[in-house]
Amino acid sequence: MENTTIPDYEWNLWLEIMEQKGYDVLKYSKEIVLDFLIERGHLKPLREDIIRTLRENTEMSTIEIMELIQNHSRIKSTLPSLTLTINQKLDKINREMNSLVPFRKVGDRLVGFVPNETNENVIDILDGMGNHHILLGSIDRKTWSLKWNPYWVIQPDLNRYVVGEIRNLKENSWF
Repeated sequence: MENTTIPDYEWNLWLEIMEQKGYDVLKYSKEIVLDFLIERGHLKPLREDIIRTLRENTEMSTIEIMELIQNHSRIKSTLPSLTLTINQKLDKINREMNSLVPFRKVGDRLVGFVPNETNENVIDILDGMGNHHILLGSIDRKTWSLKWNPYWVIQPDLNRYVVGEIRNLKENSWF
């Protein structure tokens, strides 16, 4: 695990869930943090991996690490788990919070520009109005060319907005 920064909105949501479920957040703070890191995929759930990661990335002693793992194992069955829908919502919020151009209402769509998850040379243009993001198009960062998704009808006002934002990104292409 590299230096992992948990976004505030994710952490606040998790703490709110814990408080609503009646957990003493202060008493079980280390166990709750460990469980959150495992649930969100920042840590592998295998005991050996957790021990290795905590040894490499914290100043905890071996005794403290073993105590934490034992306490976590003891209360793990009572802790709530992140469902698929909550994980998807957190991922959607994470993409929206890390957008290159913030999501804005354009016509009947909520449009934002986010880095592609698999190719760093591509920027995705997403519609965030529904429960899931819809890929409207993509921008190649090398040539600044725009490729629309052929399955969606793009209105002229959306086209003007996107082309204008591409010009702004191209002029300010420090990334």
